[in-house]
Amino acid sequence: MSNVKTSKKSILWFSRGHGFGHVIKDLSIAKKLQEIDPEISILFVSYAHGAQVLEHNPYPFFDLHLPTNNPFFETLVRAGRLIHACRPTVVISHEEFAALPIARLFNIPALFITHWFLEPEHFLMQSLACADQILFIEECGQFSVPPYLVGKVRYVGPVLRSFNYTLKDKPLARQELKIANDTVVISVFPGVCSETIAPAFQLVLEAFDILPFQKKMLIWIGGSDTTRLQKRVSNRADVLVKKSDWQIDRLMVATDLAITKANYTTVLELDALGVPSIALLHGHNPIDEIYAKQRKTVTPLDLYSLSAEALAQTVESILRCPLPPDPSRINALTKGAERAAQFIKEFMRV
Repeated sequence: MSNVKTSKKSILWFSRGHGFGHVIKDLSIAKKLQEIDPEISILFVSYAHGAQVLEHNPYPFFDLHLPTNNPFFETLVRAGRLIHACRPTVVISHEEFAALPIARLFNIPALFITHWFLEPEHFLMQSLACADQILFIEECGQFSVPPYLVGKVRYVGPVLRSFNYTLKDKPLARQELKIANDTVVISVFPGVCSETIAPAFQLVLEAFDILPFQKKMLIWIGGSDTTRLQKRVSNRADVLVKKSDWQIDRLMVATDLAITKANYTTVLELDALGVPSIALLHGHNPIDEIYAKQRKTVTPLDLYSLSAEALAQTVESILRCPLPPDPSRINALTKGAERAAQFIKEFMRV
């Protein structure tokens, strides 16, 4: 690590590795940033799910080799070693709180990216006092700004990845996925919220079986649950459990109705694409659920009070009376990454 070298315009970019959403958004911003200034060099830093995403992208990255639920102080130590070795122009941290005090220790300007705040007394929030600026990638008004951050927060709106498929590509997406156009497709995108944390597979499967459509298909992105769930439906041709899908926007636009566990990034992307979805609220991520309840294309339902019959009725109702598509929605949301990149460019002059 002592041989790590950076350019005169260098960013050491810490991206939280819990889930895929942080890195996906950061990559979108980074792409826009290097279009604005190609001389800026970026070294991403992540672990767990974040490292999995970075392995499929061209940017150089450093794997901290931490678990999904990374311990704060071990993260602080590993981040400290890396910052000391790299001495970048700036440190960017997307909800990786431990990087901020280390950046302050080495007198390196630090920018923090988030879309939520906790109570000002929370120790994670207090670490934000070490940030020079906060880039808030949602609209203002959802959370009170801690008093020690007043004047530091810039709102740029939601950030999306670049989509290779949109609703107009639905026939192509289905052709590539070998799904007939007259098949009703229900896709489940549970994110990193496993069946151990919020079990929904049996409920969704029972609801799917009730649906009256002659040709139908259930696709479940299983993640860590894949092997176990595949065994439960191994004799069924109308249910597919996949571990992951790196062309997730293709599957989204091929879907007639999506079901999520209110995972923020997935809900945001489905909403932008105009794909109707049901968010199963389970209480383990209240911040994500706040945003899920605000999306026009999302129907929030309480997971633990929901019956299969009620879920099936809701699914059928949505499918038979879909909202009209709003092409302006995706165009408006694609500006967030560009605004964020421009702000980072300005920040690097500090």
